[in-house]
Amino acid sequence: MTAAAQRNRNHVGEDVQFFVVPFEIGRVFYFDPQTSGGLLLSVSPDDVEGMMRDFEHAGMETTVSIIGKVAPKSDKLIRLF
Repeated sequence: MTAAAQRNRNHVGEDVQFFVVPFEIGRVFYFDPQTSGGLLLSVSPDDVEGMMRDFEHAGMETTVSIIGKVAPKSDKLIRLF
């Protein structure tokens, strides 16, 4: 783990709960500072299909994937399943 990743973990680590994702794997991706900025977008479930279609039609040179959903508030800020 890089020093910057360790600082990220120190800052928000208590607010993250890992379920199916093993902690050792999750920390590599979740706390990695190279993945910061502009990676996540929250969209209403009613709008997902149209948004995915728009991304496909835009011919972007990247992959867009659905990676999760907003869940009811819990004791942890982020829960990784």
